[in-house]
Amino acid sequence: MELLRRTELGKAAAELRARIDQWRRTRRTSTERMPESLWREATRLARLHGVSGVARALGINYRRLKNRAERTQATRAVPDASSRLFVELGLPTVAPGGVVLELVARDGAKLTARLPGAAGLDLLALAQALWRLGR
Repeated sequence: MELLRRTELGKAAAELRARIDQWRRTRRTSTERMPESLWREATRLARLHGVSGVARALGINYRRLKNRAERTQATRAVPDASSRLFVELGLPTVAPGGVVLELVARDGAKLTARLPGAAGLDLLALAQALWRLGR
């Protein structure tokens, strides 16, 4: 698995390194900033393969790449409302012993509620309310 990841990094990094080198040869001044499209690709590789190895393979600034990777990681850690997935399941009638409601977040956080007398209770509304409290 590790060998496969290195091979993937090697091929992708070689292609991106060639584009970065081309940009370096054709830029107008030595202080010109690297294009955002190259940074985005470098950041994507860093999130997949690690900042240090990618920075070294591409010949770019480690700290800048690390900061960009951390910023994009932070913005992706909290999905927007449109990317959340909620699956509604048909609930059976409430058993005499009650209901166990279990919510599991994408990050693995889990909430379990045991409701002994849940007859007439809107479980969907309860789940949504509990979910909002935890976020």
